[in-house]
Amino acid sequence: MLGKRIGLHLLAAMLILGLAAMDRAIGADANLHITGRLLDANGTRRVPAAMFGVHAFQLTPERLEWGIEMNRIIHAAPGGGPTLKQDRPDRQPLSMIIDCLGDRYHPAPVLTNPNWRQYMTDLGTRYAQRARGHEDYLVVEFWNEPFLNWSTRPGVNYDPKFYEISEAEEGKPMRIRGWDEPLESLVWSRQVRTVDAAGNTNIQAYLAHSYIGHRHPAGYEFEFRNRQYRNVEMWWGRDPTQRSWYSGRQNQLFYDWMLLPFARALKETNPDLKLIAGWDFNFNVGDWHLWRSLYEPTIDNAIEYLDGITEHHYRVNADSVTAWYEVAVAYTVGKHDKWVKVYNTETDGGFDSQLPGNENLRDVDQEHPLRYAARMYTYHTRDVMSLLHHSVDKAAARAKHGNPRGGTPMSGDEAFFRFFKPLRGDLIDITGDDRRIWSVAAINQREVENPKLVVIVFNDHGGERRIEMRIDSPEGTDLTNGTLAEVIVDGEAQRLRITERDIEASGRSATIDARIPGRSAVRLVFPLEGTPPEEPEVYRRQFFAPGILNEITPEEATVMAIAVDRPALENARRAVLRLVLERTGDAGGRMSLNGQAMPVPGASHVVDIPIEISQVREQNTLRFEATRRAYRVAAASIILTGR
Repeated sequence: MLGKRIGLHLLAAMLILGLAAMDRAIGADANLHITGRLLDANGTRRVPAAMFGVHAFQLTPERLEWGIEMNRIIHAAPGGGPTLKQDRPDRQPLSMIIDCLGDRYHPAPVLTNPNWRQYMTDLGTRYAQRARGHEDYLVVEFWNEPFLNWSTRPGVNYDPKFYEISEAEEGKPMRIRGWDEPLESLVWSRQVRTVDAAGNTNIQAYLAHSYIGHRHPAGYEFEFRNRQYRNVEMWWGRDPTQRSWYSGRQNQLFYDWMLLPFARALKETNPDLKLIAGWDFNFNVGDWHLWRSLYEPTIDNAIEYLDGITEHHYRVNADSVTAWYEVAVAYTVGKHDKWVKVYNTETDGGFDSQLPGNENLRDVDQEHPLRYAARMYTYHTRDVMSLLHHSVDKAAARAKHGNPRGGTPMSGDEAFFRFFKPLRGDLIDITGDDRRIWSVAAINQREVENPKLVVIVFNDHGGERRIEMRIDSPEGTDLTNGTLAEVIVDGEAQRLRITERDIEASGRSATIDARIPGRSAVRLVFPLEGTPPEEPEVYRRQFFAPGILNEITPEEATVMAIAVDRPALENARRAVLRLVLERTGDAGGRMSLNGQAMPVPGASHVVDIPIEISQVREQNTLRFEATRRAYRVAAASIILTGR
């Protein structure tokens, strides 16, 4: 057999198709109903095209044909941008450009510019003025990964040249040159750092230390990028609040001090520009301690100006990522009554080599190009499908990091982008009965004369599942003959291939009975005859319990309140209790909704529990108990879906 369909183990399988006239499939493992009705999910009405974006990726005309929609660009000096499509033909097809102003190896201007507050104000004003007329695709990101090299390898913001070094004494608070008072969370310490041949620290020396110098003691001499460097013991800063290599309290203050005047000027000058900010690490790292100490203060301080918060993840379980997004929006809505979406501005399925401890990790799959390509395709597909299925209303963008790797004619990146290319346009409502079958559907109206219904289904089980899909056409349209596509591994040709086969369909409905291997996806595309509706017919509304990261202990029950809107409740046709759970496995959890008891699921991450509309009130009470050990309810909400 030449081709194998991509799953966790590159499984081979057969596909069985049926039509609307067929009886219900016997023995189906799961059922899906693509209702054909346009969906408004908490104000999100379209597939977020920027989910198919890139970063540090060479855009060529050939690659743009894959279906890339967004490019994230770092301006290392914070005064860069805006990046305008009109200046670069290779960016004309993009629907979004994210301009990131400031990079992790550049010190905070609060240290280098005595008039830093006015400087940040001027940057915001100038960018906003230049961006006028381009607000529909420009997004401004404030700084790249301030959690990392600002604080470690080498700790750019701790360089003694920014401080009154004459006061250096072990453990003594540091004072910025020219400032009257010492800083809150920075003290002097002796450390080994890298200097250039002239004995200076600078961006090149920071890089040399990060890549080589941090592994060696004082006195070590080496060459990096054709320049000579050596390690010396010297005075350097230390933040006592810093955990591991992540920024501590002082960098958090630096970041917010600069963000606020920049954000205020940007929004006052051009309110339509989108501004995103954040620390760019996994939200739950350190058991959420770093979220608490870095993300929450920034969100609280800048909430008036924020349109999104940023994150980076590499080789992370898709379930975890979706859980982060739910918790983040639960926080912004619960504390600030503002729905702030999440923007991924770097991700990939390999190791993040920049994180301390990862530099010596070796991805053995890279020695097997076809296996590597298959894994990358599966990683990106699973990551995106989890977000589109669970949290399409919270995920605004996703940037695949780096150029494609491997020696196959079609990389995993190319297969991913090409597979999802038709998935654009107005969202369609879907119902299903299996929490590990993820799906998304939309009407792609880019070809105005011939709109298409596009459905992608991903089987997240470890093994094959037989899925019966009932597909209804939108009101005012009929289905016509379509195609079913999947990505296969062609072992003989040593490449990935996207295969398509024809599906006969006509009228208002079709039934597809498909066997999908574990961790694999199929794509259905049906051209439509007629004119689909323009306005949503189904509305999904989510109502959060205030407070996140609730620890449920055996000592005392935890009670949460969820208020829902009367109109949403009156129009509801379906209801779901959505929980984000951690460590529930053997905790002996019990819970009740408005007095009605139900078990706490043993599953972690995002769990949707269908409930009867009659169980929901305008004011709802959730009660949680632990009988054996503590577990966590990271977020809780009720989702109502209706006309």
